[in-house]
Parts: sequence; C-alpha cells; structure tokens
Amino acid sequence: MILYTKGLRAASAVLLFSAIATRARADISVLLSPQPVSVTRSFGVTMVDVWTIRACNDGVANVTVPPEKIYEALPSVFFLDAAESQVVLSQSHLHNRWVKIARYIEGAVLLATLFTGSRMVAASPKVVVTLGLSTSAAHEIGDLLQSAVPNTTSISSMLLTESLTLGPGACATRLGLANLQSGTKPMSVVIQ
Repeated sequence: MILYTKGLRAASAVLLFSAIATRARADISVLLSPQPVSVTRSFGVTMVDVWTIRACNDGVANVTVPPEKIYEALPSVFFLDAAESQVVLSQSHLHNRWVKIARYIEGAVLLATLFTGSRMVAASPKVVVTLGLSTSAAHEIGDLLQSAVPNTTSISSMLLTESLTLGPGACATRLGLANLQSGTKPMSVVIQ
C-alpha cells in the first residue's frame, strides 16, 4: 500500500510538473506587415521592401527570441540580415537623385576652379575669383539639397538586429528589410 501511495504521489507530481511546464512554455505571436510602397519611397528606400514586425509574448514566462527564429518562421519572405540591411540603407541614401545632384554641383564648381586657378584653362581674373567664391556657395547648395533627402537613420535604429526579450504579455515592434516581392500581404505566425 505504501508503494502504491508513493507511486501515486510521484505520478501526480510528474503530471503537475508537466502541466506547469506546458503552461510556462512561451508562445510568441508575430505579425509581419509590409509597408506601403509610398511610405517606403518617402524614406528614400527603393531597393527593398520594409516590413513591420510585431512580436508578442502570449506565455507566462520571459522569453528571448533571436531574429533568425522570426525570419525562419516565414520562409516565403526573403529577409536581409542586419549587415545587408545597413548596406542597402546606405546605398539608398547615396543613390538618391538629390544627393547625386549635390555632388555633381560641388564637383563641377571645384573642377572649374581648379582648372582656371591653375591656369590650365585661360580665364580672366574676375572669372577665377568668381569661381573661387562660388565653391563655398556650391558647397552650401549641396548641403541644402542633401538635407532635403530623407534620413534613413530612423529605419536603421528600428531594424530587428538583436534578440527580442519579452516579458509575459509584452510586445515589441521592429522593422525588417526583405527582397522586393509583389503582392505581399500581412502574415501572422506563432513561434513556440
């Protein structure tokens, strides 16, 4: 009888432990939504899609979720890793039309000043002085044009680059960059 009672207690303890362990298991619900093209383009990003990633801990225990686990849950979306995302954002800024125009203006005035100032191209002293003065004006115009270009640091700071640690019931929102795909729609998954 004593063995039977001990066995019953042990079985009850195992059953209770497994119920608690099952309850403590964290389910992470993830909602991924592609940003509209108009929003993405307003930030000057043209080579990739920007996705909003919202992860919520539906469990009762703290959980840490690496970015890879979120990305692997949606194999149909080809997300870029953190380093690739930074390169794409940097290139998006450099290839912006206004940044190119600003660089061309500054370069053209600087070359003209160099050629006329070194007497490689004949010019009157008035032209040389005017070009010298216009170098700083061209630099100011270049800075003004570049300041009109959207800054991608707001996207960079929100990228999902590190593991998310979520307490019970907590949520976090990050951004991810993915290859351009047409017809993408919001998706949701549960990660266990």
